[in-house]
Amino acid sequence: MNEEEKENREYRLYEFLRRAALDDSILLRTDDWKHVEREINALWPDFGRKLYGYGVNLSDTERRICWMARMNIPPLGMATILKRSKAAISLARSRLYRKLHGTPGTGQMLDAFIRQL
Repeated sequence: MNEEEKENREYRLYEFLRRAALDDSILLRTDDWKHVEREINALWPDFGRKLYGYGVNLSDTERRICWMARMNIPPLGMATILKRSKAAISLARSRLYRKLHGTPGTGQMLDAFIRQL
């Protein structure tokens, strides 16, 4: 995939998630999440290997939070998409950082870590 194709694909995935983040009546189904995972893997082939290389089991929600963090979806958007409160997403992000690193961290630290994978 050349750079232009990658940018277009990334933009389409971001727009797909952004629409869901802006409209709480949209419910992403299992097939939608499989699409997101396929696109993430196509855009960043090493992302999954690096993330799962930490040797921890991630729940579906934790994986989805990681995918959305990689796509720069803000916490409020994550909350809307996952049908959770913003506080629940913030807590999940900090817990996920601890789960991956073994040390306390913030949601912002998780986002920065995920984006560099």
